[in-house]
Amino acid sequence: MATRVEILEQKRKTLKAQLTSLVNALDKNKYDNATLKLRIARLMELYHAYEDFNAELVVLDPDDEHQAEFMDINERFFTLAGKIDNILYGTNALSSISGPTNEDTCRPNTAAAPAIQRRRIKLPDAPMSLFSGKFKEWLSFKNAFINLIGSRSDLSDLDKLHYL
Repeated sequence: MATRVEILEQKRKTLKAQLTSLVNALDKNKYDNATLKLRIARLMELYHAYEDFNAELVVLDPDDEHQAEFMDINERFFTLAGKIDNILYGTNALSSISGPTNEDTCRPNTAAAPAIQRRRIKLPDAPMSLFSGKFKEWLSFKNAFINLIGSRSDLSDLDKLHYL
């Protein structure tokens, strides 16, 4: 029978595998906009769940290795989310190398999804304190973020991600 720590570590491995898979797909230019939108949405769900799992993991096993692993996954996730954001909504060398964006094939799929405004301007500053990385401060930072940014329906998930 696996312990709770082992289960949480396995969930972390699953997220890392999905991050790696998506990075490899981007590196090989094997993607279309509709697939990217679906995959980043799924990765965001997994990442948010992983944040909660990591908080529990640190309580169960307060090892610096878990914090280092969290920071590595955190960096990989935000780098990947930024690349996907640039591909989907901005112009960037990667998207111009990949050729046509397949925008016409994506339009039927986007009709079922709610319309998200594309932001081309700088997001307004949000009066939030910075998270220091200390576990004791995590819950208050998370609650403040959800209240100020997370609950806003006028921001896309990627815009919310940029506020982090």
